[in-house]
Amino acid sequence: MPNSEKRDLIIKLGLPPLLTICFMLCLFYVNYMYPLGEYALDYGDLLGQFAHLLCQFKDILDGESSLFLNFKNAGGMNFYGVFFYYLASPFSFLIKFVPKEEVFNFCNILIMLKMAVSAFTAACCFTYLKRQLDACYVVLLSLMYALNFYTIWFYSILSWLDAVYLFPLLIIGLVRLIDENKPLFYLFVLVCFCFTNFYLTYMVAIFSFIFMLVYLIIHRKDENCGRVCKNFLLYSLLALLISSVVLLPCLSQYLESARGEMTTLETIRESRLFFQYDQPFFILVAGSGLSLALVVYSLLVAKPKDSYHKLFLILLFFLVLPIFLEPINLIWHTGNYSSYPYRYGFMSIFVLLLCSAYTLDSKTVKNIPIKRISLFLFVAVALSLYCKISFYKFLYSIVLVYLVIYLIFVKNIISKRILISLLSCLFILEFSFYFRIRISFLDGFDYSRAFVSQYE
Repeated sequence: MPNSEKRDLIIKLGLPPLLTICFMLCLFYVNYMYPLGEYALDYGDLLGQFAHLLCQFKDILDGESSLFLNFKNAGGMNFYGVFFYYLASPFSFLIKFVPKEEVFNFCNILIMLKMAVSAFTAACCFTYLKRQLDACYVVLLSLMYALNFYTIWFYSILSWLDAVYLFPLLIIGLVRLIDENKPLFYLFVLVCFCFTNFYLTYMVAIFSFIFMLVYLIIHRKDENCGRVCKNFLLYSLLALLISSVVLLPCLSQYLESARGEMTTLETIRESRLFFQYDQPFFILVAGSGLSLALVVYSLLVAKPKDSYHKLFLILLFFLVLPIFLEPINLIWHTGNYSSYPYRYGFMSIFVLLLCSAYTLDSKTVKNIPIKRISLFLFVAVALSLYCKISFYKFLYSIVLVYLVIYLIFVKNIISKRILISLLSCLFILEFSFYFRIRISFLDGFDYSRAFVSQYE
């Protein structure tokens, strides 16, 4: 490999996680948060469950408690299922080296590390799928995935962040299975999903099935379809068999719990037709302004020609559809989403970014349909003005700003360097704003003190 390609690869894979860590440390410093301050991200399940469970896991690692019979919960319980639902992450083992009184603050570090790994795996996926994509685009898109609104909204459930950094690897595994007839990496990633979070594995399985179904429809005349379908089914089944040591005991505990009492069909039958919550829309749009603008551009101006680009656009439709239709959303959540109605939102965000990567890597269109673009801009501005919710107006405006900036670039009014600088600055300001909104929900530092006092 030539030195220039090596340098380019180092930038693509090394810079995104480093920038993610630096950016999060800056936000921690500005907001007086650990390790550069005294405050912790004490909210929701992180406050009420994860920190305490990490302390109990530390006792298990220190030999002071059992993984199978733990007397520190409800007079005694099997910790096995709890571990594989909440804590079965390689990062959880770092708690071995952390004093109990610092566990709560250390969750800030865990969140930052998982975000950095998400940036790295995203960069790997972009580089694998689009090897000629400019390094600056790879870095920017990888940062947008690591610092997405799903991450900062659901950080309180640490185990879901493991799915965020595994998902780009799943895409690589599926593409390797199809293009190179190498299914082992797909098998490895799917087993990792089963071990780190068996609940989200159900949603990953739905995504993988839709991915393969769409691929087979697009390439129905390809002679390799039979081989691809056989490998997909075989190695998916093999992953389930390997993971049965985790899935079967956890499924048994799940069915005996309150959530296992009502079936998915019952909840779907009793549900409304249209979805009525704002949270999924915010998770998808906030922080994804550039991706949405590029998808609009590709649909209105540069019609996708690459088969994978078409595949990801179709997948995006299936991932966005549950935002509007409640029964479909319930199917994705095994019939119950309990205050978190878009738990697979990281999939939609990454597929959006993949569509953006293909658009950025495509040849610039010389003849832009001005009438079509003008009509879209007029409708979008009218909708933003008509909307009564100020945050919606802000989100619409951000998407329009990104779209206008990219159109100016396409018309050769600004250079690629200026484009990347503008996009980067706008995204940094946007994410800082969303992060500030998110931490405004924190319950307060007094809870952190209460937690620490239990273990001092």
